[in-house]
Formats: sequence, C-alpha cells, structure tokens
Amino acid sequence: MAKIYAQVFESYPFPIHDPAYIAKMMEQDVHYSGAFRGDQLAALSSAEIDFDTQSAEMTDFATDSAHTGHSLSCLLLHSMEEALQRQGIKTLFTIARLASIPMNKTFLRLGYHYAGTFINNTHITGRIESMNLYYKHL
Repeated sequence: MAKIYAQVFESYPFPIHDPAYIAKMMEQDVHYSGAFRGDQLAALSSAEIDFDTQSAEMTDFATDSAHTGHSLSCLLLHSMEEALQRQGIKTLFTIARLASIPMNKTFLRLGYHYAGTFINNTHITGRIESMNLYYKHL
C-alpha cells in the first residue's frame, strides 16, 4: 500500500508513505479498500469513518501506474459506499484535487454534489493545490 502511495504522491498531508502509519490507521476507524489484479494490489482507497456523526471521508485514492485507465477508483468508491451504508453511515464527503480531473469525474459520476473549492490549501504531490469539496447523502 505504502509503495503505491509513494509512487502516486510525491508528498501528502499525512504520512501515507509509511507502512506503520497505515497500520495505525487500520486500528482506528479508517477502512482501506483495494482492487487487485490476481494477487497484485492495483488500486486502493480509504474511508475515514465518524460513527458519532454517521459520516465518512472518502479519501486516499491511488492507482498503480500499471493499472490506470480501468476505472478502478469508481469501482472502489462504489464498493466502499455499499459497505458504509450497511454500517449505518448516512453522509459521505471528500476533498479532491482540483487538478485531478479523473478524480473529480469519479465523484460526479457516482452522484456526489459539488460544494465549493478550497483555494491553495493542501500540500500534495510536491506543491500547494486547491481542493474541491463534494458530498453525498446515502
């Protein structure tokens, strides 16, 4: 998982390049999902769940460069939505990199609503970027 994150993101707001960090998050209310080709992890994502508010942030989407172009993010997002709905989660949200057109399209295709843009607020992929906010009620 950490290898794919390191391949996709030069920098990230959290230390997702560190396997120990990922393991620690798994012990908390962060659920990771993966798409595999055979036994090889091709793409992954996570849902940071807040059971008190019945909400989850859909985040940390990354696809190994050898597996891009197969809509794996859409498959992961749909699968996570179904799992979260079974757990009683009512609201999903994300902040997606404004510059990542495919990721923005993924959320729009799956019925998320655009709620605004945070201008130059996140250090990711080696620079400061603007982020779009999306939400969806289940």
